[in-house]
Parts: sequence; structure tokens; C-alpha cells
Amino acid sequence: MENTTAKGWRWKRRRIVENLYPNYPGLSDIEEYHFPRFDFREHDQLDLSELPYSEQERYFYDDLVAVFWGYNTRNIACYKEDESLHWWINDLADPCLISTVSNCLPLAEVLMELKILMKKIKSDRLRGTIAHYVCATCNAELKNRFYPFLEGKSKKATDKLVSKFLHDLQEFDGLFKMMLEVVRDIDKQGLIGGEIITYLEKASQKHALNPENIFAQMIQVTLARYFKILFEWLTHCSVDCDILHEFMIWDLRKTKLYKYSDFIRNSDGQKFEGVDPDFDERFVVIEELCPSVLKSVLPKIVRAGKYLFVAEKNSKSLVRPKISIDENAYQGRVAGDIRYMVEETCRETGALLWKRLLEDFDLESFFRALNTFFLGNTINWLTHFIQISDDYLDKEVEKIVPRTLNAFLMNAMEKTLQTSNRFSRNFKCVLLPSKLYTEYGTRTNPLNEEEDVYGPSQFCLTLEVNSNLRMLLPNNAIEKYMKIFRICYKLQRALYLLNQKNLFDPFLVARDRKEKIMIFNMTLVLNKVYGFWFVHTIPPLWEEFFTLRFKELNNVEDLIDAQSKMLNDIFEQCGFDQNMSDFINRVIEMVDIIVSYAKNRISFEDAYPAFENLFKELQFQAAQDPRFTELAFHVFRNGASEEGDLNDSVVYRV
Repeated sequence: MENTTAKGWRWKRRRIVENLYPNYPGLSDIEEYHFPRFDFREHDQLDLSELPYSEQERYFYDDLVAVFWGYNTRNIACYKEDESLHWWINDLADPCLISTVSNCLPLAEVLMELKILMKKIKSDRLRGTIAHYVCATCNAELKNRFYPFLEGKSKKATDKLVSKFLHDLQEFDGLFKMMLEVVRDIDKQGLIGGEIITYLEKASQKHALNPENIFAQMIQVTLARYFKILFEWLTHCSVDCDILHEFMIWDLRKTKLYKYSDFIRNSDGQKFEGVDPDFDERFVVIEELCPSVLKSVLPKIVRAGKYLFVAEKNSKSLVRPKISIDENAYQGRVAGDIRYMVEETCRETGALLWKRLLEDFDLESFFRALNTFFLGNTINWLTHFIQISDDYLDKEVEKIVPRTLNAFLMNAMEKTLQTSNRFSRNFKCVLLPSKLYTEYGTRTNPLNEEEDVYGPSQFCLTLEVNSNLRMLLPNNAIEKYMKIFRICYKLQRALYLLNQKNLFDPFLVARDRKEKIMIFNMTLVLNKVYGFWFVHTIPPLWEEFFTLRFKELNNVEDLIDAQSKMLNDIFEQCGFDQNMSDFINRVIEMVDIIVSYAKNRISFEDAYPAFENLFKELQFQAAQDPRFTELAFHVFRNGASEEGDLNDSVVYRV
């Protein structure tokens, strides 16, 4: 399922609707309005100058009523010039009377423009049914309130006073202007479907104190239409009744004019949990067509349909899964009730999918595999992988064959008995530019020579699984797991390389004792950082998720929520959040300096001050920022070995 920007989808919708309904007649249940002939000729006017004032007023009174019905008369006429409406008034009459009549005409012009725009919208099939219902609401106001008013004025035989007519018209001034504002904005902005409902919600708040606020009626009738399509989606994963593509989800299979790849992904927009190729290639989400009152539950709306789609696809029965919600439950409901019903329906479809997946997969083994390979629960396989692959990996990326890396990975898993988990083979090695999977690792220290073009800087682990299992992972879960693994890999690789240098560097024995102390302190810091993240913080959060929640779940929705909470807690407590990336980048920079030293890319004379300065900066930052209180306690607290200590005054003691 793809998520689109506003650019492009309107034009695509036009093509889709025209292709589906080339001879669609438009919407015709608004009655025809009467409009004056706009070819008025001034010589048709009557000479009223010889008549008494009362008789002139009687003429103008009757003509004003006719004008508001939509007719031109011999004393008052509406005409078009340069696509604008203009008025002509018989000037062969009393000037005071003409002035009073002129004061009635602005409202007549508002009514005339309103009717012209409503007819324009109604006759254009691309406007859709939601826009039609707005016009129908305006028309109902005219029929129920204004036209009876005009009929009463038409039947009056006496007291035909223009001033009284002007006074009585003020009752409708606010109403007409408000309706014109709505219809004009819908026409000018080209609003469609859910966009109109969002507009009405904002306009309703803007005019909340206006006694003529008719937005509640408009919102009620437009939401009723929208909820009818929503009900079909939630109960059948179908949008067949959305014939003019006004709903937030489109079925691309209707015309096959477009594929999901034709819609531009909004990089800042919402992504929707769960990946199923069949579903994603068939349906596309147009977020702009989601009413503001449903924005908060949009992901659940998408997921509810997706769960139902996948459950039905995996069902061994030919009987369509049934959802208990009744269509009548949507009738007359306010938006808050609908949001609650969406959440309940999403839970119901999630339970249905959970039941199907339990029948087909060993879900407990699947999540244990995530813990083992992404979260560092079992590290021996990674240590073995680093041992056998680092020499091959440590070269330019274009010289590395992923297939060979995956062979190393499989060897490491077999040697450490990890292949007993059937999902171990779903983990694959990838080489990606760091910006595609992590914001960490930005190198600012000139001493670091391991460029982005080298294998270790781009190495990461990813997961390739059945699309049904991807439905169990929250939004961006794979990316988050990859970020965690990336940090784990960097720390373990640095420890391994530093240990190798300490054990096997033939020149190290003859060097200054100070260098050995630096290696000791580097190892100490790496172990403390690794211990805080991957021993002290992550395992308890995983256990809380897996032991206390996973084994008691019976719903995909609850699983996604619980897993999202676990990942969010890991990122918050470990400091992996984007708002803490400056600190983490410094940690990674320090790790990269250690690696460069261990690989003999920089000398001890360069590594010593660089490591010392970075450690002091991290120590100071952790002490000043309350977000790193626990990290500062575990990693940067005072503590000394028999050879040296790491504290706020002396990094190395010789």
C-alpha cells in the first residue's frame, strides 16, 4: 500500500473516473433552478415617473420577489458582463425608492451566484457525491425556509413596502453568505470527498458563534455517505460503492490504469503497518481524502481492511470471514463513536488474522529469532561471523559479493547451533549506505579512515520473511531492529579487533606502557557501553514483551502495540532516539577511532588524544544531560583498575 502526496492524485482520479464512467450523466437529484435570461435589453423598461410613490413601490415590491425567484423584470434585471453579475434598475422612478431597492440586490446576487455554482457542481460528475450532498443541504435550506418566505410575500395584497421587504431579508443574509462561502470554496479549490468533510469541520469551528451555522447538517449528511463506504471497507475490504473515488482508499484493480508504483510516496507521510504484496499492489491510500475526524484512526482503518484481506487469502475455507459489526450501527453516529467502532473492528479483524497465522506459523520461534539476531541476545554467532568475515568484508563495497557474506553468516550460525531456529535462514547480509538504515555513524573526526565505501561501514543484517509474518511487525520495525543490530555489530567488531591487536601485534610488547593502558581503557569503555545497552537495558524490555505480553496475546493489534512499546522503550532508554543522535554519534565516532587504531590505520600518538578528548566530551555531556543519567552511572562513573581509572579528572593514570 502506497501513500501519496497531493501532487498527481487529482489528475489520476480524473482519468480513472472518466475511464470507469465515460457516459456518467452527473448527479441530478437537485431540482433545476430558474435563472434569468442574461441578454437583458434596456429598452424594455417601464416609465414609472408619472405614477405616485405608492404605486411605484408596489411595482418594485413584486419585481423584487420575482428577482429572488430567479426572474428578470422590466424594472430590475440581472445581466452578465465579463463573467460577472451586474444589476440594472429602472431609473424612471423615485430616487429614494431606487436606493432602497438597490440595498436588496446584494443578497439577490449572493443567491444567484449560489445557485449558479450549485448547478455547476451538480452537472460535473468529477465533483463526486460528497460535494453533491453539500449542495443538497443548501437546496434544502432554500426549499424549507426561503421559498416559503417568498411565497408569503407573493401572496400579499397590501402593505407591499420595499423597506419592510429589505428588513425581512436580513434574516437570510448570514445563511446565504455562509452557504455561498462553502460552495464557492469547494468549487474554487476543487475539493473532493473527504477533503470537503475536513473543510466543513474547520469552517464549522470558524463560524461556531454564528446562529445560522448549518455546517452541522452538512457534516452529518456528508459523513453518512462517507461512513457507508467505510463500512464496506471494514467488513469486506472493498470500496465498490465508492464509484467516484472520493474515499481515502482506492482499488487500483477497477481500471488497471495505474500501479501502486505510479503514486509518489510521501517521505514525511504516514506508513502503514504490515506488508502484503497482493494487497499493496491493489490498494492505495490517499491521505488527503481522509476526513480530519478520522485522521487519528487512519492506520487502523487501513490495517482492518488489510487484516481481513490477508485472513481471507490464507483461509482454507471458501466462506468469507464475517465481521460482527452491523451497518445500522453506523447510522446517525457522531465521529467519536465511529472512531471507537473502527478501533473495535480493527481488533476483531486482527484477532481473525492472528488465529490464521497461529495455524500456519511457529510465531514463538519467529520472535525468538528477532531477539537472537537483531537484539544481541545470543552474541556467539556474531563474534564467530566477525572472526571469519572481517578480512573479506574490510574492502571497497563493489568488491564484495553478498552471496559470499551470506555464506559466512550461515557458517557462523551452523557453528554456534543457531540453525535450530527455522527462521535463522530468513536473516540476510546487506550492504546499504548508512543513511538508508541508520542516522548513526556520521564521522567528523579526520583520524577515521574507514570510509563509507568500505564494507564494515555499510554492513547490516536484514530480515526476509513471508508477507504474512511482516504483518506482525509495527511500522518501521525492521528499520529499528537494523539500527539496534548496527550498533551491536560496531561494538562487537571493535572489541574483537582491539583484542586481536592486544594479543597478536608483535610491536606492541616493545612499546610504551601507556599504550597498553590505553588499550585496556578502550576495552573497558567498549564493554561498559555494550553492557549498558545489550545486557542491562534491552534484555529486560524484551522479557517484558515476550514473557508478560506475547504469550498472552490473541490479537495482531495487541501484538503490534506491545512490540511498538518495546522498541520505543529501547530507543528511549538506550538513547537511540533521533533527538539524542548527537551523543550517540560521538559514541560511534569513538568506536570508529578504536577500530582505526586496532587496524593500524592511525598511530598510538594520534589515537591517544583523540580517544581521551572524545571520552571527556561524552563524560561531560552525560553528566549534564538528565536523559543520560543512567548511562553516565554505568559507563562514565568513577571507577579504577589496578592499571588506570576513568573519571572526570583523569582519563589515564600511568
